[in-house]
Amino acid sequence: MIKRRMPFQALQKATCELLKAYQSAPVYEYVTLNTKPPYLTFGDIHVADTGTKDAAIYTVEMEIYAYSRAHTRREVNEMIDDVATLLSSVGADLNTDGYTVVAQDIADATTSPSEVEGYTGRLLAVFQIQDDK
Repeated sequence: MIKRRMPFQALQKATCELLKAYQSAPVYEYVTLNTKPPYLTFGDIHVADTGTKDAAIYTVEMEIYAYSRAHTRREVNEMIDDVATLLSSVGADLNTDGYTVVAQDIADATTSPSEVEGYTGRLLAVFQIQDDK
C-alpha cells in the first residue's frame, strides 16, 4: 500500500529557494501591506493525486505572482518571463524532501495593471511529481 502525502510545502520550498538563487526581485512566502514592490510571491497551490496503486504521483498547479510599482508593464513582464525561463529550464533538478519532479510546464501567464499602482503578473506552473518515500 502506498502512503499518500501532500507535497505542498516541499515543492513551494524548492521553488522558493530556486527563485531566490536566480531572481533579482525579492521572493516572499508571505507578504504584508507594508511589503514594497517589486517582489514575487506564491498564490494558490493545487495538488491532485494522479498516482496508481503502486506509485504516489501528484499533479501540482502553483501560482507565482509578481508585483511592480513601475509605470510601465516592462518590469512585471520581465519578472514573469524570468520565472518561466527558470522553471522550464531546471527540469528534474527541482527535487526536494523526498519528491522527484518528473515533468513540468508553464500553463498560463498574465500581466495586468494593478488596482492601486503599477502592475501585477501571474504565472501558473504545472508539475508532475513522484513521492520517493
